[in-house]
Amino acid sequence: MNLRGKQHSGSDFPYFIAFVLFVTVFLSCQKEYSAEGVNAVGILQTDSIGNCLPVKIEGSFKKDSSLNNSHYAEVTVDFTQTGAYYITTDTVNGFSFYSSGIVTEKGLNLIRLRGYGKPTSTGNNTFQVKYDKTDCEFAVNVVIGIGSNTGTAVFTLGGSPATCTGVVLTGAFEQSTFTGPGNTAKLNVVVSQAGTYALSTGSPINGVTFSGSGTFSAPGANTILLTASGLPGASGTFMYPISSGSSDCDFSVLYGAPTSYTINCSGAALAGSYASGVALSASNTITITANSPTGGPYNISTPVINGVKFSGTGAFPGIGVHPVILTASGIPAVGGTFTFPASGISASGTSTCNFQVTFSGGNSTDSITCFANGIFKTFNILDSAQYDNTIVPGYNFIVIKGYSNNAMDDTISLAVGSVVPLVPGTTYTLNQAPGALLIADYKTPSENYRAATGG
Repeated sequence: MNLRGKQHSGSDFPYFIAFVLFVTVFLSCQKEYSAEGVNAVGILQTDSIGNCLPVKIEGSFKKDSSLNNSHYAEVTVDFTQTGAYYITTDTVNGFSFYSSGIVTEKGLNLIRLRGYGKPTSTGNNTFQVKYDKTDCEFAVNVVIGIGSNTGTAVFTLGGSPATCTGVVLTGAFEQSTFTGPGNTAKLNVVVSQAGTYALSTGSPINGVTFSGSGTFSAPGANTILLTASGLPGASGTFMYPISSGSSDCDFSVLYGAPTSYTINCSGAALAGSYASGVALSASNTITITANSPTGGPYNISTPVINGVKFSGTGAFPGIGVHPVILTASGIPAVGGTFTFPASGISASGTSTCNFQVTFSGGNSTDSITCFANGIFKTFNILDSAQYDNTIVPGYNFIVIKGYSNNAMDDTISLAVGSVVPLVPGTTYTLNQAPGALLIADYKTPSENYRAATGG
């Protein structure tokens, strides 16, 4: 059959086409779709370097102590579609975080991820949160637990009462670039009584605060690790005071001027093999170029497309054109050629460019084959069937959406509608939906087609 009816066509031919199309798809493929399980759609909120923004960590995380309801992390999600959600982190050091539920309002929602498991060692742990093709990171510090020194430590800051000693700064500190778990300051201390500690530089200085907590297991020379948080408002050197008991010292942080650069994907060099269903590794990269008139740090990435994301961070050594390596991660969903838009935010604004990657392998597990515009085309099903009551007033629809292998330039949407509410958990065949209305939408880059029947 051939979808030739232009949108808003009044002829009967498109209605017959739609009926045959739906019969072919739903009966010959022997697939059944349910209205149950409408999934929410949303985006985890992050800063420019991928840290969850904002994030709140609650609870005392101790080595060898099981987590409970008092241990949680709160992140923010901007939901564009209501429904069920499941948000989880990876497992690090024996514990992880997750949350599931139903969101009923679109927009920004605060989601509490409860902690599960038992930390097996002390130290800082970075977790990756994943939801609906987006991700972000937050850090949790684990201290010595039950049976160890759990009182308050007594110690003297190195260099007190002047400049802190043994200061080691880690990470790039730059104006207008958010700081996070990768931005730290390590300081020397001399411990006279073992126990726990918690320090902070207090009110933000240049928009940034340093803080840290932990446990000293024994007296003697040691170090503390403070993590930065906040958005630096200016470039230049700023002093941060830190105090504990009767000792105090300060340390300086130099914030660089914002990096400026533009990226170029012309002549991009792809490395590694790309096959559907095969996880990518550090050997899967693409090299593009960037022109920077300032030098300094950069963060360039793509969105997740076909289950794959490219990203790269680093620092330009100086002024000029530099190669930038973006590393791929994820598991390709299907075979075909896909376009990846890369972007980087700098002082000169957001710079973008596109490159293409071809993945070998067959179609996705669920697909639809249709005779459209004179040729047979296979459309990979984008998601599970969705419930929608906005297509035609008074009708309730189950919608199946698919895309072609060619960079999603051709799409098809098949909708089965009923005048009565569809019951979640019930399976419907084509002739069992009361007052059935059948709609097929086929879109190309230049034209839209619709065929419908029933009602």
